[in-house]
Amino acid sequence: MSHNPFSTGSPYRSASPIFLHRTSCPPYEAEPVLPEQLTRRLLSVRSFDRTEMMIDAAVIDGIEIESTIQRFFTNTASNHIHVHNATRGCWAVAVDRATAASQA
Repeated sequence: MSHNPFSTGSPYRSASPIFLHRTSCPPYEAEPVLPEQLTRRLLSVRSFDRTEMMIDAAVIDGIEIESTIQRFFTNTASNHIHVHNATRGCWAVAVDRATAASQA
């Protein structure tokens, strides 16, 4: 299945492959540990402003995900971050500024 995380006509709009759980499940909220599936692979991390324009991006080793999220959110224009598995391009997770701030 494909997932398009954008709600506007952003030039970055594109559908990415995703894997669905067979049964519904709650969002991952186990603080402060990140899911192992994020920390053990190469990731493409992209920061977007409120108008869904990309303002920063990086390809990182998964162990750098937390520091990369923190770095991107130091830019006050950064509203949300998309994370993809870099090698296959599969959608992994979205991080919203409001969620990240409430967990800081």
